[in-house]
Amino acid sequence: MIGGAVKQAIQASPSHGQDHEKQRLYAQVQKLHQENSQMQDQLRRLYSFKRSVIKIFQGLNVQVPGRAHANMDNIEHYINKVKAMLELSGHVDDETLDRIAGFVRDNM
Repeated sequence: MIGGAVKQAIQASPSHGQDHEKQRLYAQVQKLHQENSQMQDQLRRLYSFKRSVIKIFQGLNVQVPGRAHANMDNIEHYINKVKAMLELSGHVDDETLDRIAGFVRDNM
């Protein structure tokens, strides 16, 4: 891609003084290209994580009152609302856990 074009430009360079500067620029472009690739990979992982969280909420049939079901546009807000509800109500006790497990069993 871009790296190949820059490398070709460096190899075609006739003057020795410019060759060093082009190599420096080539190294800088390579570093930026690597950083860009890493950021794209992180973004792909983030979207994959968001899709997984949305599927979990949908599978559990969890909905925040007054909100549409979770989607890619509102997932961060949705998670924060669920977290706030859990923090207000405290940890899930055994009775509630049994009710949730029963609900999941009955609806699977």
